Amino acid sequence: GTAVELIVAIATLQVVVAIVAFQDERSGQLDIVAYKISPSGDMLWGADGIALTDAGATQGLGPVIGVQSNDDVVIAWNANDGGSGKWIAYQSISADGVPQWAAPHQVIGTAKYSRPKVIRTLDGFLLFYVEETGNFPFTSNMYVQRYDATGSPVWSMPTHVSSKTVPVFYFPAPIPDGNKGMYLAFNTGNPDNASLTDVYVQRVKADGSAWSTTGTEVLTGTSTQRFGGTLALMNTIMGLLVPVQVTNAAQSEGGWNVQLVDTNGVAQLGPAGVEVVAQSAQLASPDDCAALSDGCIVVYSEGGFGQEHIKATRLGFLGWQTWGGPIN
Repeated sequence: GTAVELIVAIATLQVVVAIVAFQDERSGQLDIVAYKISPSGDMLWGADGIALTDAGATQGLGPVIGVQSNDDVVIAWNANDGGSGKWIAYQSISADGVPQWAAPHQVIGTAKYSRPKVIRTLDGFLLFYVEETGNFPFTSNMYVQRYDATGSPVWSMPTHVSSKTVPVFYFPAPIPDGNKGMYLAFNTGNPDNASLTDVYVQRVKADGSAWSTTGTEVLTGTSTQRFGGTLALMNTIMGLLVPVQVTNAAQSEGGWNVQLVDTNGVAQLGPAGVEVVAQSAQLASPDDCAALSDGCIVVYSEGGFGQEHIKATRLGFLGWQTWGGPIN
């Protein structure tokens, strides 16, 4: 099979194990199979793993993993019936490898649903997903629902994350807010020029409420294209650092800036944020970041096809480079 996602979790006994879920063809069709692997390489959920199938589906694709506070694991994936039906299936597996529901739960309806993410909370999980409507290129709206430890929904209705939509090829990556909610940075259209791509950030709180209908535009203006999706929550006082690639309108030159957004959704570093890497033909682009208590470390790439280099830099909470520059 093709490996799709790997998550390394630290169990309550501080033993490092790997939870692996991937697409598997051993049954003659693509199904989801999950394994739990010990530090010594033992297959803790059996030599064949745990097969996760949805009776109505002909395929299972793109599994994602969420390890819960009690070491149970929630795995969600894209399911389809080979025709017009497309939905999200998800199953909870106990730490010792027992599926907790007789059949996978589903997000299903007249629309199509895809691109799930499982976000851990202190007493359950959040399930983020995209609703697709219309013909290709379909309209992609983002939703999230909170579940308790048994898999029962906490909110009466899923929360519509933003009235802004995302591109058909974009896979949002929400992170926990540390208080049973989530933060999300995402690509969408510029409010003043629909031909330009922009970046917004949104918070959905434990009660299902959001900062606003749209979220917060990270950088503003109509002279640049902006792309992003990674963000780092430093702490509940200083808030979020959000790296954003900034290019000219033709996307022939680019660099990246960073914005500080507080936990109430207010951008703190001005309309353009702080420039970290100036625009050039190297098209520097932030790929991922990891939060620190007083800033974050950003991994970014630059260079043309076949000549791309990976670099990293550490940022303080106001966007300055605390290492004095990047490292290769």
